[in-house]
Amino acid sequence: MGGLLQDVRFGMRRLAKSPGFTLLAALTLALGIGANAAIFSVINPILIEPLPYPEPDRLTMIWTTFEGARSQIAFHTFREIAARTHSFESLAILEPWQATMTSAREPERLDGQNVSADYFRVLGIRPMFGRDFERGDDAFHGPKIAILSYALWKRRFGTDRGVVGRLVKLDGDAFTVIGVMPESFENVMAPNAEIWSPTQYDPSHIGIPETGEWGNHLRLIGRTRPGVNFEQAKDDLATIASNPVEEFPRVKWASLRTGFILDSMKGDVTRGVRPALLAVFGAVVLVLLVTCVNVTNRALVVAEVALALVLLVSAGLLLRSVSRLLSVDPGFEAARVLTMQVQTAGHQFDDSAATQRFFERALENVRRVPGVESAAFTSILPLTDDSQFGEYGTHFEKDGSGYNTYRYVVTPEYFETMRIALKYGRYLDAGDGAGKPQAVVISESLAKKEFATAGDAIGQLVHVGPMDRPWYTVVGVVRDVKQVSLAAGLTDAVYITSEQSWFADSAETLVVRTQGKTERLLPEIQKAIWAVDKDQPIVRISSMETVVALSAAQRHFVLVLFDAFGLVALALAGIGIYGVLSGSVGERTREIGLRVALGAQRSHVLGLIFRQGMKLVVLGAGVGLMGAMLAGEAIRSLLYGVSALDVVTYLGVLALLTGVAGVACWIPAQRAVRLDPMAALRHE
Repeated sequence: MGGLLQDVRFGMRRLAKSPGFTLLAALTLALGIGANAAIFSVINPILIEPLPYPEPDRLTMIWTTFEGARSQIAFHTFREIAARTHSFESLAILEPWQATMTSAREPERLDGQNVSADYFRVLGIRPMFGRDFERGDDAFHGPKIAILSYALWKRRFGTDRGVVGRLVKLDGDAFTVIGVMPESFENVMAPNAEIWSPTQYDPSHIGIPETGEWGNHLRLIGRTRPGVNFEQAKDDLATIASNPVEEFPRVKWASLRTGFILDSMKGDVTRGVRPALLAVFGAVVLVLLVTCVNVTNRALVVAEVALALVLLVSAGLLLRSVSRLLSVDPGFEAARVLTMQVQTAGHQFDDSAATQRFFERALENVRRVPGVESAAFTSILPLTDDSQFGEYGTHFEKDGSGYNTYRYVVTPEYFETMRIALKYGRYLDAGDGAGKPQAVVISESLAKKEFATAGDAIGQLVHVGPMDRPWYTVVGVVRDVKQVSLAAGLTDAVYITSEQSWFADSAETLVVRTQGKTERLLPEIQKAIWAVDKDQPIVRISSMETVVALSAAQRHFVLVLFDAFGLVALALAGIGIYGVLSGSVGERTREIGLRVALGAQRSHVLGLIFRQGMKLVVLGAGVGLMGAMLAGEAIRSLLYGVSALDVVTYLGVLALLTGVAGVACWIPAQRAVRLDPMAALRHE
């Protein structure tokens, strides 16, 4: 202990003798540690901490596979697993549910979930008061009941515990509230969900492939039995998949021939954000390393330069990637377009014709609002998650070939409002209504898959959706639109009118092209819609420009952080080079003075210092280039239109690093050439 105290006192004396260095070291450490602490506070609860449930390592997600990709589960597949498994203590299915709550107050559209009875038991969470769902609640034609989140209970019911047993009106039906979840409950499966109701599928439909019970649209979670490990659970599922039984017949798209995919719940829910967060975490670790190098041993400046180069190359690759992504043509003009989702709820809309009339009248009112240039409804808004519910099989009569395409149900002015260019034929119009020949407009990419030239698709017959529906005639081909994101290449789409669709969408997105600023018209547009029915919610209000920007949001987030950390690392590397050379000039004062006294030229002294500094930079750059190549591969999934070995980025970063290093070398070099030879020779 005495030796430690002696070392501490010695260190404090050295720091006191060099207040400038002490301040610089303190600021450097504060910057590096602060950045790491901030990012770690974001990463820790997502990637490191366990899920907020009892024994979270027993929680799993189960998927099937379809056409080589993971797929959700059909209800009858869930029933088979639940009946035959030996590895799971409890299983539950879940699906998104949006319910409109109506009362004396303004109608509110709630995000929720339909879940099977064991959902909360799988998670290991019970309601704060009231009761949980019970076996039988999720039976076909079971009771209409709901469990509320704490936030919804507080917002709509003022924390009144008498809410249990009360009837609330959801989508026109009376639901009995049976419980309220605790405030601490975190629903990682659907963070925005505020209300839960039981799924109530019909198990007797197992022999009818065309029913919803055979649709692969359900997520399946499970809690393994105590003592059952991950591999045992996988083997159990593999046995079920490879050994069909007569009691549970399977349809071809749920045949389970390719087995199941089992994933931990933690791994599954973080799957989408893990690459970006790991990239950011790697960046802050590099910044911390640079910081530590900067205040410990200045001889490690080579490592400092190398780490700075890795960060700067990563930032440069992301910068060029985001720049290219934002320059991608989405296939429409986003400027001056306001969007909002208009939803229908209540038994008055059980009839498709009533739903159609509501949207028609609402659109007529909106078009009469001053400042509206054009308006239309669409079932899918490009670059949003609408696309996950809009894929259907499309088949051409010519050769029977089929494709998965996005089905847009639109009103005729949709193309003009979104400025989607017509390539061949015509747009849909008012003549493509009920009782008229079935008309369809297809995307250029879909037409090119089937025909030598896209224009050859005009007049061809195509089948969309259920096989018992009549054929559509292709009347037009439009330019491709980015459906899922600016980076995704999925552009195949078909467009039909709502009158010629096989079902009426209960929620449609209104797109309005305005003559001025979009936000100014919002109140009047809402009034126009509510003039038709005041109980119908209007949600997801946004400009189309915002929708486009959000498509690149994840990459932009990572880019901003890498840019910030890269600049910090660059500054620290420059400080490190300056510190090394400044210290070297101090140590070599007598040598430099002697050289000058013996006739050394100013340029010779400058060159001496510069060579010393640039040698460190070259060595660091050599090591850093290898690290940058590895880092480029690590962030490849975040790049778009740019190679991980992009030459322009590498050359630009090397030039920037060289420039900063040059400035860092110049300052101590100038101090060296200004030395008085006689004073330098007397220097101790």
